[in-house]
Amino acid sequence: VKTQLEALQYVFANGGEMTLTEDIEATETLTITTTNAVVINGGEKSIKSAARYGIEITVDNADVTFNNVNLEVTAESVYTSYICGIKLTTNNSELTLNNCNVGFDHPSAHDWAYAVNQPYQENNIININGGSYEGANAVNIWGKNHVVNIDGATLTSLYQYNKMYVGCCIRINSNESNPGTGNKVTAKNATFNGDYAVAAMALGT
Repeated sequence: VKTQLEALQYVFANGGEMTLTEDIEATETLTITTTNAVVINGGEKSIKSAARYGIEITVDNADVTFNNVNLEVTAESVYTSYICGIKLTTNNSELTLNNCNVGFDHPSAHDWAYAVNQPYQENNIININGGSYEGANAVNIWGKNHVVNIDGATLTSLYQYNKMYVGCCIRINSNESNPGTGNKVTAKNATFNGDYAVAAMALGT
């Protein structure tokens, strides 16, 4: 008999649909490594992670959907180590969050944390439909040709401390070595909380 955590890890490795029947606590990043479709139905249950990254997609061509999932990261962020709810280390993938809640319980999240973090990859689609998402930047985008669709969600920037850093609900990044070209963000019926709704850092689109 698998525990809920073991069952979730199995789906993340092999694909399939799972409905959480109890809360899950993880000490390590939960990694999605399958190109088969993954669907997680949370109901009123939560995933709590003590890892720097709560969930990470590490395979290209992934298709991942979370429905009504509460994800809380309890790790501490330090200056050289950010924390995030969901990290997309992937290309040509699609992530859909339907009425999910992604947040943090450590005060360091005010300085360097992302609910959804897209590093230096290409051609991903991120759909955020309803729910609430928070962090120093709620959604953080690097790379090229990503599409971010936000509909009816609440994004909150918790940014307070490091004055060298711009905190905002959606941050789109670009620099000489990692030009952020071709990225597109569409938001409708959304609520933005914090000092900045959107920041484009040397953006080239």
